[in-house]
Amino acid sequence: MNQLPPRPRRSALSTQTFYFGIALLLLLFLGGIAHSVFRTGEWPPIRFGYVDQHLQLLESRRPVEMIPELRTAAAINFDDGYAQLKLLSNGYAVGDTDSILQGLYGLLSHTPSDSELHGELAIVLLNSGRFDDALVHSKVATKLNPDSAQLQITLGAVMLAMGRMQEAADAYRKALALKPDSESAQRALNHPLKNY
Repeated sequence: MNQLPPRPRRSALSTQTFYFGIALLLLLFLGGIAHSVFRTGEWPPIRFGYVDQHLQLLESRRPVEMIPELRTAAAINFDDGYAQLKLLSNGYAVGDTDSILQGLYGLLSHTPSDSELHGELAIVLLNSGRFDDALVHSKVATKLNPDSAQLQITLGAVMLAMGRMQEAADAYRKALALKPDSESAQRALNHPLKNY
């Protein structure tokens, strides 16, 4: 005859701890609701999850106030392309270069072969004086899409800022070959790069 092993006995302390934990959780939940009612005068919207909290924040439409929250959302959930895109657009809206950079890097993690994102990142890095990083991304952009006059212009601007005049002139000439009416390329070749 097979006998079942004896069941372990629950201690009274573990049962009491369990019920105490449930009571504490319920008390905190009700306290949060009461706090919200007294603070705002209305019931709190019940939402679950980190993304829902940020979507609720986005509905407030205050870009300056959203930046810290969006940075947190983008950093915690790096796979959330929506958070990266929202951070990028709000960064542009308020002129926050760090938020723009974080948003662009986040979007590039989703689509590393997007030449336009690399080009945009190169421009932002160039404007913030980070020439070496701008050069890396402008080279990647032109390698991914060598037939883009705009990306060649970006590469030329980076090279020009770094004092690499001959390489800048070469990039601007490629841009003109792709788009003969490019005013940016014509201006660069006529003035600072006239002798190259």
